[in-house]
Amino acid sequence: MWGGQQWLPNQFDPQPSWQLNSNIRPNRIVWSTIFQLPFGKGKQWLNHGPLNHVMGGWQLSWVYTYQTGALISWGNQFYYGTVDQVAEALNQSQTHSQNINMWYSPAAVWTGNTAPPSGFVGFEGRSANQPNTYNARIFPQYVDSLRNDPVRNWDAKVLRSFRLYERLSLETALDLLNVTNHTQFGSPNITVTAVQFGQLSSQSNSGRIISVQHPPQVLTVESGGGSQLAGRRGMGVRPVVGRQSKVRMSGFVARILGPETKVNWV
Repeated sequence: MWGGQQWLPNQFDPQPSWQLNSNIRPNRIVWSTIFQLPFGKGKQWLNHGPLNHVMGGWQLSWVYTYQTGALISWGNQFYYGTVDQVAEALNQSQTHSQNINMWYSPAAVWTGNTAPPSGFVGFEGRSANQPNTYNARIFPQYVDSLRNDPVRNWDAKVLRSFRLYERLSLETALDLLNVTNHTQFGSPNITVTAVQFGQLSSQSNSGRIISVQHPPQVLTVESGGGSQLAGRRGMGVRPVVGRQSKVRMSGFVARILGPETKVNWV
């Protein structure tokens, strides 16, 4: 779970110090499942008759991945308080739950015209009071409790097998990557002198990708999650490489993908 690496906090250190290894992710969980429906020839139910051809040959599978977010790399900062207090001061959980575009609380940065009040815990945010390159580092580059957005991803697949002969079958499948269209945010703004401190403005993953595989053609539909950055979990469409056409969908499909969707035929 833990790893360390040696580094020089500043040019005046005669010997390296130990810090957290930025490549370490304390937690990673991958759950995968393949489930064949018990219908059709050779299965327990509906193994003969017309329903055998309708209900047989279906297979469901999914992969869920969770991984702790990467460590955030901090510059040298003038900080009031102890390192043990920094996570509480930044108040990530409550701040992000109240505003999806914020990762850290701006209240953790002092930008007033006077000295911070007694008992203030947070960063010095006044431009004139920032450390210079010759100042010894007083704030660590990595703090284990200060990390980027973790990976939470669901991929799913629905496969249908059509038996043509005893030893020959044809398969078609529906692949759904990031099926929940979940946004994994990029690194927050950690420039203490900027009014955007704590804001999220980038996305690390792709939006939902739907791929229909039907030999000899493959239909790919991609739904971007960029609108989530604006505080609304909507869907956008990003064109993919290849010959494109615009189709109009209605009913249930339209409610999922939107009334107009760009598609890519390969």
